Amino acid sequence: MTIAKKPDSNQLLSNGNQITNEQKAFISGSKEQVPALKAKSVPVMLRPNSEVLQRIDQAAKKRGLKRAPFILSAAVQLADRILEK
Repeated sequence: MTIAKKPDSNQLLSNGNQITNEQKAFISGSKEQVPALKAKSVPVMLRPNSEVLQRIDQAAKKRGLKRAPFILSAAVQLADRILEK
């Protein structure tokens, strides 16, 4: 069996974009960056129309994320910006 080396922490996404600090915090569930991620998750139903859903999926793919983490990350970032004002 071959043992693979640990990937570099400054890893590139498939489309060449680097992983941002916010994405790293989201992935690791860091308390300092995004405290709400450690809390018990609550299901939420969204009903976007097909055009909006397609735009979300395209943007998520471009960032190298799946739909749900992308929506959650975007919502947290917008909420933080609004609450800081």
